[in-house]
Amino acid sequence: MSERRLPEELLREVLAYCFAVPREEFCGFPTRFHVPLAIASKVDKTETCQNFLLVSKRWLRVGSPLLYESISLRTSSHSRTVATLIRQNPNLGRALRQLKLFGGYGRDLFTIINAAPNLETVYLSMSMKSSDSLAGIKKAFPARNPTRLYIED
Repeated sequence: MSERRLPEELLREVLAYCFAVPREEFCGFPTRFHVPLAIASKVDKTETCQNFLLVSKRWLRVGSPLLYESISLRTSSHSRTVATLIRQNPNLGRALRQLKLFGGYGRDLFTIINAAPNLETVYLSMSMKSSDSLAGIKKAFPARNPTRLYIED
């Protein structure tokens, strides 16, 4: 069977296997000295799987929401980029299920969380820079009621 005959539902299942990040691994607290090997290998696997989206426009269309199910925001520029992408394609916001935050990120965080009605898990690191604005977190969290909240001190 050629790739073109492969039903989109089956293609989605194959790509979902590649992009799936279990909550236990996504929200696993780092040990005192290093990130657990299982988490590091899963991150490497996800970065490698992103190349599957370069196969064709069809694979990109089917796989992009899967890539955005779990997002880890470490910098304000990354937060700004994700917010812009979600504004351009609201389906990416609806796909978001897990969010890991390492900063406040101002208005961009509000845009991301406001566009994510299916957000279930939030991992919040409290080791933020003193220059980070908490305005985005304060404004965003009343808009959503996640099922699970992990806070790392």
